[in-house]
Amino acid sequence: MLQKFKITIKENRYLIILLIMASLLILVNLGDTYLYIDEANTGALAKNILKFGYPKVYDGKNFFSPFSAQSVSKDMAWLEQPWLQYYLVALSLKIFGINSFAARLPLAICGIASVYTTYLLALRLNNNSKKIALFSAAVMVLSVPFLVFSRYCRYYTLAFLLGPLMMVFYLDWVNSCNLKNLCYYILTSILLFYSFYPIFVCLSFSALFFTNLYNKKNIKKLIVAEIIIMIFVLPWIIYGGIGSPAGTEINPIFMLQKGILVYLWKIQAYHFPYITLLLILLIAKVLEKKKIIHKEISYNFNSNYVMYVGTALYIIVVAFVPMISSQYLVGILPFIYILMAMLLLKIRQYGIAAFAITFTLCFATNLLHVAPYILIEKAGLGKSNIELVVKNPQSMVVYGNQNPLSSYLEEFLNIRFYMFDHLYQLTHHYSTRSEGIVEYLKDNATDNDTVLSWWGEVNTLMFYTDMRVIYHPYPLLEDKDMVDAILQPVDKIDWVLPDGIFLPEQLSQLELLDKYKGINDDVFYHYDLEDYEKIEIDCPKMFLDPDPNIELHNFRTPQAPSFYIYKLKDIN
Repeated sequence: MLQKFKITIKENRYLIILLIMASLLILVNLGDTYLYIDEANTGALAKNILKFGYPKVYDGKNFFSPFSAQSVSKDMAWLEQPWLQYYLVALSLKIFGINSFAARLPLAICGIASVYTTYLLALRLNNNSKKIALFSAAVMVLSVPFLVFSRYCRYYTLAFLLGPLMMVFYLDWVNSCNLKNLCYYILTSILLFYSFYPIFVCLSFSALFFTNLYNKKNIKKLIVAEIIIMIFVLPWIIYGGIGSPAGTEINPIFMLQKGILVYLWKIQAYHFPYITLLLILLIAKVLEKKKIIHKEISYNFNSNYVMYVGTALYIIVVAFVPMISSQYLVGILPFIYILMAMLLLKIRQYGIAAFAITFTLCFATNLLHVAPYILIEKAGLGKSNIELVVKNPQSMVVYGNQNPLSSYLEEFLNIRFYMFDHLYQLTHHYSTRSEGIVEYLKDNATDNDTVLSWWGEVNTLMFYTDMRVIYHPYPLLEDKDMVDAILQPVDKIDWVLPDGIFLPEQLSQLELLDKYKGINDDVFYHYDLEDYEKIEIDCPKMFLDPDPNIELHNFRTPQAPSFYIYKLKDIN
């Protein structure tokens, strides 16, 4: 196995350069910002692993912020995601201490390593063509969404790393029928399941589909391998279950008709401008037919790309999740980068000039990504029936709601230079609301103090401090016993953070009163602030610090007003 992945400097100098580039673009200034809301989920649970040996949501003082009743087991274990990411981060925290850099480091390393596994997969898909493999790796390194995801303390990079590696071992087994490669396929499949199981399911389907199509004599061996894999993942399915992130009702018709389309437009607008590239390629073919231009070189897809059936299936699967979010595309991004590399190389067939222009526009700007929207906006089609097929790529489709296409065309349609934005963030400090709160509390509060927060900052406070944190549960949490466990009465609240106070009329607006029936109104923490000192924090009042999804990510400290926290006055 080690020989398979051995890299010699002389023969692989370009690959090594790409890995060094990826390391710099991912690791520089990695610990600058405080953990974002979902990162704090990973960090706080990893911190609890150091205390209890497993990701426990209650540490004896604080109750971790759950999204639904299905997020937590009866023994207070977190079930929303499998646990591999939490144990990797816990190991890093054990070695380097409780800080942002340590929380992000192991998953950032996985992101860097995924450049290599994507290179290996492209190599196997394209008959060992190093040129195509290197170009695929280069596309990945230059993709700012990939770089942003890789700088987060979250499962994203485990999907980047293990998905391609699983298929590398599968293709090696197909070509050699070597039992060792099949064992490696089993191992990486299990690890991928315990990282991000939606892509595991789809890649397993790809393997079965491909084997049945081209290698039927080995289908029984693969089925045995899949049974072995199921034996190892079944304990989690029984214990943790497999459900959607928000644990709520899903409308399959809506997701099939609109959810899939939103994802396809997110891919076009933020990751892989396939519509524009295909159009450029079509124009080139027309010009070739008219003998205006001719092919200088040839790059072609082969039968190995049949495995992409799992990629198509994946988009359908994640479209059933109530939240249509770019972060759920992480399972297929390495595969998308290989396709993008192939389309760019097919454009290269018609001349270096066309290729150079297209390549530059792809990675220095987002012009090719938003070109279809620019055409729609210029043609004034935004309010027509075109919205039936063209979706707002920024849309976070939750429970049937969807931002109209017109809002994107009128408010968010801009030419961006994401790589320059990314380089700016690597070289400048990004100030966040979480940073301001935590730094002030570290300097002025004690571990015995109680702080009232909103649910979105609870896990951040649990990661960076040892204070008691109380809060109002996530609005969709319907389990009364869990709500009771979270809403514990307290003798006094020493600190109140913005948006921690939750008034009964606000609960009524959210239509939550029925779900909270029987709970003492006193524990809703709607306290009078007359007994509190108002303290200004010189950080922007942004509810969610830098989002990992490129369409919502701020590369610079946002221009926003500062905010206040409240300290209980000393009453003698």
